[in-house]
Amino acid sequence: LDYIQGMAFDCIWITPVVYQYPGETPSGTGCMGYWAYDLYRIDPHFGTEQDLKDLVKALHSKGMCLMYDFVANHMGPIH
Repeated sequence: LDYIQGMAFDCIWITPVVYQYPGETPSGTGCMGYWAYDLYRIDPHFGTEQDLKDLVKALHSKGMCLMYDFVANHMGPIH
């Protein structure tokens, strides 16, 4: 975070971390959290719920913010 802040950024933007469809689907393979399967679980590829809380706390302690990307118009590859 010090490195990011040192470049004069005051916020970071992360991909959706929700649990997504694993493996192949009829529509192909999803990645980066945009094929949500369970909005209430964090995909293990992105860490844990505690990791996300720790990131937010660390950002706020440096006067920085978090922009959390999410998909509001569809759910997974079959919608």
